[in-house]
Amino acid sequence: MKKHILLSILLAVAGIAFAADSIDVMVRKITGSNTPPTSTGSNLTAFALQDTANNVVVNAYNGTAKFQTGITASGAVANNFSGSTGAFTFPTADATLPSPTDGGNLGAANMLTGGVNIALVPFATMTNGSTETTSWMDDTPAAEFSAVTVGVAPTDTEDSTYARIGSKSLKLAWPATSVAGDGVTASLTSDNLEANESVGMWIYSTNALAAGDLTLVLTDDGGARTFNIPAVATVNKWTWVEVDVSSLAAGTGDAITAYKILLSSAGATAHAAFDTYIDGVWKWDSADELALGVDVLDQPGAIRSILTQVKADAGTQAHDMAALTEGTDFFVHRESGNDFLVQITNQSTKSGFGLVLHK
Repeated sequence: MKKHILLSILLAVAGIAFAADSIDVMVRKITGSNTPPTSTGSNLTAFALQDTANNVVVNAYNGTAKFQTGITASGAVANNFSGSTGAFTFPTADATLPSPTDGGNLGAANMLTGGVNIALVPFATMTNGSTETTSWMDDTPAAEFSAVTVGVAPTDTEDSTYARIGSKSLKLAWPATSVAGDGVTASLTSDNLEANESVGMWIYSTNALAAGDLTLVLTDDGGARTFNIPAVATVNKWTWVEVDVSSLAAGTGDAITAYKILLSSAGATAHAAFDTYIDGVWKWDSADELALGVDVLDQPGAIRSILTQVKADAGTQAHDMAALTEGTDFFVHRESGNDFLVQITNQSTKSGFGLVLHK
């Protein structure tokens, strides 16, 4: 059994379980032989374990501290650990660092050593987001929208399978017969979007969308204003888009009473039947943006915590910390390389800091 100690270690590191079989049986199954690979000399400088189809299952090199495993059907290496020169990307499923099996005896804890992208972001003077930051969609969106029909309008329903904020999104099932101008509309309380305002939303699409395939149409007392919705390049993934409404000038966006999401002529030409899901539609003012200074992870919960306290006033104020809630007190406006925290509630008497996971 001693002759297989090295193979046992390599198989265990690779995550290959062999509870029921003896080492001899495992060696025979993987290599077609009962005899493990051997090395000349006192040190094993390189080792390659192949299966019977000559695919490399494990490569280990103690000189450069490399280990690779996870071979694809074509024989390509799926995972590669390299000491100081390589990189390893974890699978898309959760990666778990197990707790110590002894429950932390004598203070022992399993450790993840190395650089982890967590930033502590300080905020000085915060703002009152309640004056200019408005949610344009809640968690029962189908009740808010009605069809806009030129050819054949999309079917709009609430969907609980695909949702980015809360538990439901607005699903728009576009038939192949939809034409330019088909879509949906929702009413708004009259809102002024003429000064430093933005509109953003999450979109999930079964087709890749070019900029302008969908449009945002704002209804003002002076008429309809049409804006291109940016591209959603990756299919079947939630993408945050910001619609540029900066062209609204005096008298053209001071009383917005409805917004529409419509198919454009380019979108009608480019697409047959497809589905889009809309969620988390926000209107806000740039004054309520606090720069995070990092590219936040593109996933829910990337803002691990936002803590605020009342600003100092010569020691007469209590300084109890308060935790803010994403979607209630703030949301994340995503821009390449530097995302922003947008305040929803009134934080104008407070300062704070955030714990942020970033790329």
